[in-house]
Amino acid sequence: MEKRQGMLHTAKKLIFVADAVINSAEIGTEVTTRDMQEKARQFFNLELTDEAATLALVARLEERGYLVTPDNVRSLDA
Repeated sequence: MEKRQGMLHTAKKLIFVADAVINSAEIGTEVTTRDMQEKARQFFNLELTDEAATLALVARLEERGYLVTPDNVRSLDA
């Protein structure tokens, strides 16, 4: 039960961070995995992998009604 509560608490943190990143973006600007990582570190001293940050951000964008497709998601490595 403790592990489950810990996972739920972490999920809530990720939702909070994703909302903060999305809400702080100005209209027409990008939100990035790096933004997620910086906010997670700033708010919760939480280190996120690129994959975790991307998945959390994409999931929250979709939940908020944004259309997320391979065409509008790009890698900073590209």
